Amino acid sequence: MNIIVYLINISINNNNNNNYNSNIDQFINNNNNINKNQIVNDFIETLEIIKSIQQQSDDEFKNIFSNNKSDTLEILCNIFKAIYCNNENNNEFVISISNGFTSNQLVDLLNPIKQISNIIIEINENSIQGFIKIEEMLPQTFLLKFIKFIIQDLATIGINDGNRGDETILVYIKLVKIFWNNNQLSLIEKSIQEMFSIILDNNNNNNNSDNISNEITGSIINILNISPIELIPLFINIIDNGRVQDSDLLEVISKLTKWPLTFTNSKWILETFISLIKSKKTTLLASIVIECAESITRQMFILELLPNAYEILERMLLGYQHSPDTFHSIIPLFPIIIEFLFTFYNKIKGIEDNSSITIDLVPIVKSDIQQSVRKILSINGGENGSSLRKDLLVFSIKRVVQPARFKKSIYTTLNKFSKLSWTLMYHHTGYPELYSDLIQLLHRLSPHLDPVPSEFEMKKLLEENAWPSLDSLVFENIKLKRVLSDRAGLINLGNTCYMNSFLQALYMTIPFRNLLLQKIDQDLINSIKSQFITNVSTGDNEENVKLMEQKYSKEIFKRAPLLKQIQIVFANLRLSIKESISPDSFLKCLSIEYQSGLQHDSFEFGKSLLDNLDLIFKNINKEKVLEFERNQKKQKLINDSSENKNTNSTNTENYSSEISKLFGGKLSNKITCRKCKNESIKIEEYLEIPLAFSDYKKENYTLEEMVQDYLSNEELVGDNKYHCEKCKSLEEADKIIKLNSTPQHLILGINRFYFSRESKSISKLLNNVDYPLEFNLPYTPNNNNNNDSDTNNNNTDNQDKPKYSNYSLYAIIMHSGRSPNHGHYYCYAKPSNSKQLDWCLFNDSLVQISDIKTIQKISKSFSTDVPYILFYVRNDTNDIEENTDMNVTTWIKNQIDKENQLLHNKYKQNLNNKKLLLEQFHVSGQFKND
Repeated sequence: MNIIVYLINISINNNNNNNYNSNIDQFINNNNNINKNQIVNDFIETLEIIKSIQQQSDDEFKNIFSNNKSDTLEILCNIFKAIYCNNENNNEFVISISNGFTSNQLVDLLNPIKQISNIIIEINENSIQGFIKIEEMLPQTFLLKFIKFIIQDLATIGINDGNRGDETILVYIKLVKIFWNNNQLSLIEKSIQEMFSIILDNNNNNNNSDNISNEITGSIINILNISPIELIPLFINIIDNGRVQDSDLLEVISKLTKWPLTFTNSKWILETFISLIKSKKTTLLASIVIECAESITRQMFILELLPNAYEILERMLLGYQHSPDTFHSIIPLFPIIIEFLFTFYNKIKGIEDNSSITIDLVPIVKSDIQQSVRKILSINGGENGSSLRKDLLVFSIKRVVQPARFKKSIYTTLNKFSKLSWTLMYHHTGYPELYSDLIQLLHRLSPHLDPVPSEFEMKKLLEENAWPSLDSLVFENIKLKRVLSDRAGLINLGNTCYMNSFLQALYMTIPFRNLLLQKIDQDLINSIKSQFITNVSTGDNEENVKLMEQKYSKEIFKRAPLLKQIQIVFANLRLSIKESISPDSFLKCLSIEYQSGLQHDSFEFGKSLLDNLDLIFKNINKEKVLEFERNQKKQKLINDSSENKNTNSTNTENYSSEISKLFGGKLSNKITCRKCKNESIKIEEYLEIPLAFSDYKKENYTLEEMVQDYLSNEELVGDNKYHCEKCKSLEEADKIIKLNSTPQHLILGINRFYFSRESKSISKLLNNVDYPLEFNLPYTPNNNNNNDSDTNNNNTDNQDKPKYSNYSLYAIIMHSGRSPNHGHYYCYAKPSNSKQLDWCLFNDSLVQISDIKTIQKISKSFSTDVPYILFYVRNDTNDIEENTDMNVTTWIKNQIDKENQLLHNKYKQNLNNKKLLLEQFHVSGQFKND
């Protein structure tokens, strides 16, 4: 009797009762000593019946097979599974199969894939080794189907399946390793490719659906986890093959970093970085750093994954040095991680090192690790993140068992992490409020940690790990929620903090802001209207309105680019819904030296900017006068004598400027020759005052002292002798400056850089300057109405006592660092017209509320963060409060309103879209304007 046919017949007859497996299992259990060779022969005979349905004398079974072929194959495979997996001596059965079956017959038995799954799921430790002989008989194409099923099923094993899930994963992984060991590279590569295909397909499906229930689980990462490390560089093209869109690849890698970062998995990610650098996919690489930094950092709370997560994090933060955004986004986690590691360091420092962790022959990513990673990534600290520290520490400390196993890893990573922290704060200097918690903790733990790295060590670490190809990338980091509605950050376009800081200080100068956002265009409209007033009176209003609009558009179009672009920057700061905006178009209007990507002096930049704007406004005012004269001539309302009154009208210097009115004053520069006593007095306009330290060795200065030093006598002797016009020779002389008038808004620059002959380099002076919230500026009015800028006379100055203008502080530009080439500028400011102490920090893209007490303490905690430029408003100045959007001229407001609507539609619901993340990267100097 054919036992297999007999079992099939019983199962088919009981089909309605769903007793397939019970009938088969019962028969096998009752006949455990069935001759294995007979069973194999019966299997072969049955396969032939099913395949050909010929040469059978028993018509009853022929009809059964003909009518129930699909069911018969499933039953047949169940019989195979029952005999193979339940028989105590399955090796004997396997030997009989290998001796009796051909390869094709075995494929027929195990096909389709549904039948394979039934066998795989039931395979246990006792039967897995015997399966090797069966595997040797199967062709690679069929084995690949086998592995595909395993990978697909791994992707469905949830972290809540517990030990049962771990057991299944272990069997699967052992089977895959068996297949890989016997089939070498091609099958390994195809297996890994299948894994990435499943992840990619899942991402695409989820992106097109709101249903997240089909999300694959982290169990699939076990395929990478068993891949041979030495082969990773060969297989990296599976990830970076040029056929996958960058946004999809970013999605895949992002998912990998949210699964347990085992040793092997971390090597895959690190090799991916190397591959992307070689293929020059800099935008994608930078996007990975920004997108994945937090999930990688959080995995440092899992001690089993600590060194692997740290290695990736260090590579990313030291590689992408161009922007501080990533470091700053995760810096709240740094003190918590250090506290977590130090907690265990304290507990186990006296315990004998027991860092040799037992590793299974076939390691798997178990469900408890997956659960821990998922939990640590989901902790958000409640509302406003107030309990983040507590929640992270409680969970991560509570889950640790036998921490002594990780003693070496904890101690090594703790010191590496502290060194990384110091290095990143050194490189991205100038964020005292952001770094204060971390620095305080590092100082407190310093007796237990390695020494603070030297500047040489930090520079070396940065140079050795930099990704130079990313230096020109700028991340726009579009966010649509502001701290304050009328204030926004400015994106650093590559060492442009000097520019951003000065622009923010000017923006907080309310009359200057109003000048750019409304007054200049309102004046233009009024001027145009006045030119058409006669024609309007004739009644042809519609035509004149049209002509006025054309004239207005023409004037805006031909406006100096520098003026137009700073108007647009200010309007965006005022009206854009973005947290930070790009001043890229403004940067392009500056002289070429400022577009080089090099660091510049903020005071010198501000001086250059105001000088250029001053000249532009003088030209505008000059053109107004000339236009008025031309119109007068046309209307024959002036006579020849009046035409001759403006003989100097072509000289720009004879016209006033709004910049001079807001920031300008006049001073007299008097030089007295010691030989002939001749005095040369030169009257000059000034837009800012540079202050210097009279004695480098003096540690503390007051602002009043520095102003007095500026106004005190200067001896012109030695190499600095004065050329006297009267003596016709170089003579010793005395020079003194007197302020004749004071500006509405006073800009004071503190010269902190000097050339050191000892070091033959430019050094920074860190002398403390006490700058008051209010102070009095002395000035001596010039009673001489002579407008000549340079006079020579022997008369003494009038003996009037000096007067004082009272000023209030409203902006401070700080410089952080020890040299002009390695440093950072940032600004604290409040509206110049505000009597409240509503200070804000403007640090490139970062804007946050601050207070004057914190500002005044910065230099005490951060010695290289010192005031560099001070902005004061004269207290008799009537700055006009700005309250509504109506204060922005229409042509700019309409442009920004349109952009706001586009931004809102594009980003409001899709900020996590990976394509949008990639779009926010631009090469410095090539920002998109749309």
